[in-house]
Amino acid sequence: MKKLIRAIILAALCAAVLAASGCTPAATEEPAVPESSTAVVSDTNAPSAALPEGIFLDDEELYHHPDADCSVVHSLFDEGKTRRCVVCGIEGKTPEEMPTGFITREETVIDIGKVIFIIDPNVYVPGDVEQKAAKIVAAIEEASGMSFSDAKYNENIVTVYVGKEDHSDNENIEPESETGSAWAEGGKSRVLKICSGDLLLGNDEALVHELSHTLNYSHSSNMFCQVASEGFSTYNTYKTLKLLEKTDPETAYLLAPSSNSYINMDIYKPEAVYTQPFEYWMENGFPYEYSGNGSYSLGFRFMAYLDEVYGDYTRWIPVSDEIPGDDFDFPIKAQLIAFRQAYGDDVFDGFYPWLKENESRFAVDYSKKTEYDLTGADAVTIYPFFMSFDCPTDLVGGLTTVRYNDLYVDLEETKKYLSQYKGRSLDKLELNIKWLEGEKSVELFDVYGESMGVVTGKTSIPISDVSFVRLCGDGVLDSFSVSGYEGY
Repeated sequence: MKKLIRAIILAALCAAVLAASGCTPAATEEPAVPESSTAVVSDTNAPSAALPEGIFLDDEELYHHPDADCSVVHSLFDEGKTRRCVVCGIEGKTPEEMPTGFITREETVIDIGKVIFIIDPNVYVPGDVEQKAAKIVAAIEEASGMSFSDAKYNENIVTVYVGKEDHSDNENIEPESETGSAWAEGGKSRVLKICSGDLLLGNDEALVHELSHTLNYSHSSNMFCQVASEGFSTYNTYKTLKLLEKTDPETAYLLAPSSNSYINMDIYKPEAVYTQPFEYWMENGFPYEYSGNGSYSLGFRFMAYLDEVYGDYTRWIPVSDEIPGDDFDFPIKAQLIAFRQAYGDDVFDGFYPWLKENESRFAVDYSKKTEYDLTGADAVTIYPFFMSFDCPTDLVGGLTTVRYNDLYVDLEETKKYLSQYKGRSLDKLELNIKWLEGEKSVELFDVYGESMGVVTGKTSIPISDVSFVRLCGDGVLDSFSVSGYEGY
């Protein structure tokens, strides 16, 4: 049985203790968030401004006061942190499967060994980032066959900066957007940057892409060809996502479906590739008029070719480091030599014939959806995606359906992100479900893990009092989203 109980409360014992102490029953409503506040931080070292006078959170995470009405304390269980009321002794516990996030109040450092994250103030950090990020780093290494720690250029710790971008001067991007640019510095610094919306909220794969760049630079400081470097990062991202989907679907869900890699790497005019020799595109880049991601898309295909035909799409990287670009009038020529040394003189000659035979596998049919298999996952958390122009909350968005098997979905974090981080009202929150297959039943649970009953056949369910749900049995979803909050 899945351990998805928000609070372990023995009702009889609780009633007796409450009666003895004169406490009122525990409140289950969301704690009020002041309209002026968009960032309430879980900070065990500072008092919370939202608490009544005399109620505070000490270093042992105990809300307490000798004369407190403990219903005030119990209402704070809804935030999801493990707490105990010392007035009546009641405990609320958050299960390992559903960790809770927090909002940084100051610059925050998270060290996972091979990588450290330096996070700006006022950024939402999802729960269990340390463990999940470590799994992602391990998957990147396994997929590529290369290591961060055993790299040639490993003097500096891999450092990921996480922050928001100022969109005030861009009328095409909403000021509240959590998206923006992501990049990895070339050379030996091993520094990269992602946006707050990229930090394991289940919306995109920017973290894996930029870490893949850094892994590349850790083994070779000579990267002159965009087709090669971006091709490696996009393809290694795809391989990492596929690996996680197979071995750890709950961690994979914190990123994006691997099918997105093919969608993002679409080439609108495949025949345009063959109008020039491949070496020409290597030296000059592939035009964006043929693909929304230009050189990334052609490089993605080339890495797939190396992987399938030669069984290794990374062999060229250390070889590149041995051929300085300064020895040539055009540094990319050094990269071409590295590929020939790594795979043979005919490595470029074989690419176009292979691509013509396999181009159909890269084609994107925008009239069909790709199925995302979550049958191996027990529980996932969905977060709102505050993009440049919209802020939806979807289990999986875009051209994707979801196959599930008794899947629990945490909505408490969804609500916390919306109310405490984004200042949205939860009064009209609804869950919208469209089934393609299955019994079309969903079980609702409150913040204490008590079942609120099973709803069958409904496509719109009020969830202001719901903390998580169980999609009953086997099925396929066309869509699963949360609505009812203010957009842009």
